[in-house]
Amino acid sequence: MYPIGRLDYQSKGAILITNDGELTLRLTHPRYSHTKTYHAWVKGIPCNETIKSWAEGVILESKRTRTACLKVVKTMKHKHFLKSN
Repeated sequence: MYPIGRLDYQSKGAILITNDGELTLRLTHPRYSHTKTYHAWVKGIPCNETIKSWAEGVILESKRTRTACLKVVKTMKHKHFLKSN
């Protein structure tokens, strides 16, 4: 059995599990460049410059993440709901 995707700590969502190794490869390997969409509540209200820098990619484990189209979907008193793809 192979999981397709992952959930990080304090994340919610669904993970596809399959016994098809070829499907797993095609859906998870970076060379296939599948678009992924993420939704996240962010504590506080990041400024436009911070949102722009996140969209341009951040350094994780000594590597820069891919660029993303990042949008503020909803603003509440002390948090933002962001969508990226």
